[in-house]
Amino acid sequence: MDAGGTMLWAGGDNGLISMRRSDGEWKVSKWYRQGDPRWSISHNRIRKLRRLTDGIIIACTDHGLYVIDPKSGINRNVLLTDGSGHYNAAWAYDIVEDRRGRLGGCLCGRHLHHRPSPAVDQ
Repeated sequence: MDAGGTMLWAGGDNGLISMRRSDGEWKVSKWYRQGDPRWSISHNRIRKLRRLTDGIIIACTDHGLYVIDPKSGINRNVLLTDGSGHYNAAWAYDIVEDRRGRLGGCLCGRHLHHRPSPAVDQ
């Protein structure tokens, strides 16, 4: 739910739905679905939703992160890749925001690997 209590987001196996409260009732505002000509999303399976402190909505999907900025109306899909940009982690399971506004995520992909850094791993 947004900070004002007038907008609610819900996700599952059939996409992402935004609802608005009007006259005491919740009404579907947008239904983001894969292949929908108006409200398309990269993948229908929504594993986790997170509202950041600045109001941006991030949906963790089976095709990366789907980022929605309700203020500007700009939506985009984000796939995290390794340093070469060749391998990605397509499955996003969770994302968190710390007190400083930094994001951390739980993602999985068969091609994204961790290379230990001696400075960090000691």
